[in-house]
Amino acid sequence: MYQLGYIPIRLDNLNDYFTRYKETKDEKYFIEFLYFYEPVLNRNARLFIKKYGLDSNRIDDLKQIFSSLLWSELQNYDSDMPLLQLIKYKVLKAWHEYVRTVCGNVHWTIVNKVDRKNRKIK
Repeated sequence: MYQLGYIPIRLDNLNDYFTRYKETKDEKYFIEFLYFYEPVLNRNARLFIKKYGLDSNRIDDLKQIFSSLLWSELQNYDSDMPLLQLIKYKVLKAWHEYVRTVCGNVHWTIVNKVDRKNRKIK
């Protein structure tokens, strides 16, 4: 999803991409971060999809939610704490909101199926 027309230099600390963006306002640092972080983001999104029994084609939506939230938070970022750590729970909340509003009662259906499997008929 995050393709570049060049191979960027990988920085040792991912948070350095955000620091450099804040210093220069050059969006290439944000894009390069996404390029290097995509394998981690893919893994996290797939785990979320599996946990809630979503269609695998939802991965691009989850990645877009992540990148949009990250971009928004980056605009006001001024902390010694890594940005990814600061937005971790905001991303999960946004993903849950996405499931609740866009995907219907997926989680409820899964919970009911599990409950029915675990019930013993007396």
